[in-house]
Amino acid sequence: MNINLHIEECLLLYTIVLLAFVAASYILFRLRRKADNWEPSRARLMSCRKCEKVFLMKRQQIDRRCPACGEISHEFRPPHSVLFTKLR
Repeated sequence: MNINLHIEECLLLYTIVLLAFVAASYILFRLRRKADNWEPSRARLMSCRKCEKVFLMKRQQIDRRCPACGEISHEFRPPHSVLFTKLR
């Protein structure tokens, strides 16, 4: 079994492999960036009035009680700051 490739065919094959590698790298980069940029749901972020703990309610949870002390909690409101402008 003898494989004879001319220089044009080698360059074409090299270009196709290089483009496939660049496309796969770009897709993986976008998927990783999308997975890293998650934000907590503002409707699920709660703050306890009694123990002042901030927690995230589970997805299927309806009860708004604090997991630490059992007190009914309210929605978390961050203090006015430049650091928290992204959460709003």
